[in-house]
Amino acid sequence: MRNRTGIILLSLIVSLLCGYYLSLSWVTKGVERKAVRYARGANEVLDYKKKQRYLDSVWNEPVLRVLGLSFTYRELKETELNLGLDLRGGMHLTLEVSAEEVVRALARQPLDSGLTRVLSEASALSRSASSDYLSAFYGLWQRYEGERPLRSAFLHLGTRNRLSANASDTEVLALLENELEQSIERSFYILRSRIDRFGTSQPNIHRLQGSHHIQIELPGIDNPARVRKILQGVAHLSFWEVHTPDKVVPALESINSLLVSLDTVSYGSEPLGEELEDLASLLEGEETTEGAVEEVEADTVDSESLAEELDSRASPLYRLLRSNEALLYEEQDTSEINRILARADVQALIPPDMRFLWSAQPYESEGVKLLELHAIHATRLQKAPLTGDVISDARQEFDTYGRPSIGMQMNPRGAKQWRNMTRKNLNKKIAIVLDDRVYSAPVVEAEIANGNSQITGSFTIEEAQDLSNILKSGALPARTIIIEDLVVGPTLGLQAQKQGLTSIVAGLLIVLLFMIL
Repeated sequence: MRNRTGIILLSLIVSLLCGYYLSLSWVTKGVERKAVRYARGANEVLDYKKKQRYLDSVWNEPVLRVLGLSFTYRELKETELNLGLDLRGGMHLTLEVSAEEVVRALARQPLDSGLTRVLSEASALSRSASSDYLSAFYGLWQRYEGERPLRSAFLHLGTRNRLSANASDTEVLALLENELEQSIERSFYILRSRIDRFGTSQPNIHRLQGSHHIQIELPGIDNPARVRKILQGVAHLSFWEVHTPDKVVPALESINSLLVSLDTVSYGSEPLGEELEDLASLLEGEETTEGAVEEVEADTVDSESLAEELDSRASPLYRLLRSNEALLYEEQDTSEINRILARADVQALIPPDMRFLWSAQPYESEGVKLLELHAIHATRLQKAPLTGDVISDARQEFDTYGRPSIGMQMNPRGAKQWRNMTRKNLNKKIAIVLDDRVYSAPVVEAEIANGNSQITGSFTIEEAQDLSNILKSGALPARTIIIEDLVVGPTLGLQAQKQGLTSIVAGLLIVLLFMIL
């Protein structure tokens, strides 16, 4: 036979390569089996969070040593055989970038009632009719706001360099189309970065052309809830000054007086007396910081005694208070407070530079979950003095109490702004806000000059790791909505394996029969 040596050599090389890649898969499967054994409880129920914590802990640790060379679990996962959804199972998701949020972000007055109506109806229409969002938006704008040119809603200081004073509707739509396209592209790259940092092997992510959709396939995922949380988190990080009690109390008393006057049957007709004269003391937090960010939980008091102290003549804004240190409410009561603060007559009593935000993590007090309401110092354009785009690095670490936290390092521009902000707010609070939730609001005791900061809260190690990865990847320009979510089992792969074994045995029997004959 010609070239017998070459054929044998080629077969040997192919066999060695196959053995090499199969051995990598065998090692990674061994690590994953250890994780399963570690996470399986006494009742044989698998704790997926515990399993993921184990895998995260060995992600950058050597798990294979050969001839003096060491390979980490991460390196092996990146080079092992690529098994798709058909062989391993996993998740198949289709995400939609919220075009409504992109357009609203460009608006001159995002809460304009006419614009809000058009935006919400355009979202419903584009989904039901599978039509282009901007086409649906402009059609509805002409129907409801036909006398108003589009530039009246989108021409402001932020867009003046891109729109002329007499911009036509066509030019405005071109601006919206360009901004939407850029937002989808940024979302695509940020989601890909988040998935890479998440640690899944051989993910498949691509954009569906001609739509606002991004399709993702994640083989081998066994914790779908964690994946959904990572992919849908917008991660808009911002730093805000917090109003002092002397600014908050008058606004709250005005709101309470209004509510009492509107419902004297429920709240009583007599004015409040000495019970609320010293309400400022309820808002004097005891939080401190040591060069970065540190949070001390506010003391709570018995709800019944506080209710008696505030008297039944108070509105729910006061009656539902559960603390003598801060604006703390039971988690179940936050919807009632939100309804009060959303009223148009109440909004008129809130100063233009004041905005209320809830804490992200609840306080635990005698088995009751309490959330704190913070009054941040908002600007006219609702833009934070410092945002997450200055974050150059984020990592999971531990605070001074040994609790999981997120440490952040700012770039030179951010470090300078952070130094000025902390110098300006000595002995005052600064709120660290992520996606409109306050994660910590410490009192600044000293100027922070090195650009370091820390987010503390009731995090697990897994949550802190995920949040730091999200911050490191960057914020999504708009919210992503999961419109298709399938958890796929390896049924096709198992069927293919059975068919393969059947064909091998059948083929062997046929060859043996042929040889015998």
